[in-house]
Amino acid sequence: MMDDLVERLRDPDPEVRAFATHYLKNLGGEEAIEPLIVAAGDPEPAVRQSAVHSLAVLGFRTKQGRVVSHVEYALGDESSEVRKEAAMALGAWLAGMIDDGRTIQSLLKTLKDPDPEVAERAAFALGNIYDRAGRYDLVRPLLEAENDEDADIRQKVGEILAKKVRMADRKPF
Repeated sequence: MMDDLVERLRDPDPEVRAFATHYLKNLGGEEAIEPLIVAAGDPEPAVRQSAVHSLAVLGFRTKQGRVVSHVEYALGDESSEVRKEAAMALGAWLAGMIDDGRTIQSLLKTLKDPDPEVAERAAFALGNIYDRAGRYDLVRPLLEAENDEDADIRQKVGEILAKKVRMADRKPF
């Protein structure tokens, strides 16, 4: 079954390729990661979007942190749907696996995305990463962005940091 799905990633029909990427996350293990990385470069946006999602889910499930850089790369995709998927995946599935300040920097840049949904998902991802980050090297780029020259970045970062402070100040009932 796995080999059949990998073969379908080369099908001329983009719907078949997208279907295959979707099912690889359900049926594959670590061996499905490389074919999904390749599919994340497909010429069809729907295939790339599905591949990025599946790559993130599978990376989370198999504890393969190496998928983070491939999902991060998709933040620069020409399709806003792929960028949305990448930002959400970094915040939802992969937030606990991010161990590189470069990913934080990429998400900070994504706060300026022309598609407001992409920027909103990047803020969501940064908030989740910040909630889970116990290391200064991951939090530092976010703290430094409080002084960014772009007012929108400062505002979004301020909201993320303020939320964390409010959560920390809450007293249990």
